[in-house]
Amino acid sequence: MPIQGMKVVPRVIGDPLSAIVAALRQLTQGLHSEGSWQLTHPVVSMIGWCALVTAVCVPLALHRFCTNEGG
Repeated sequence: MPIQGMKVVPRVIGDPLSAIVAALRQLTQGLHSEGSWQLTHPVVSMIGWCALVTAVCVPLALHRFCTNEGG
């Protein structure tokens, strides 16, 4: 099933997963995907997803750690 036909929540989860699969296929088997930008450039897309997750989760974790340190 194409991602475009999915409802919003599964599509939000499916977009990065599709890029992970495409990146692994490109790096291990040399297969290139076509479609959306992140499927056409999966390795760059995965670097971007990793940077985004890190940029969101690290400050949240530091805030939680620093506020709970004294208690």
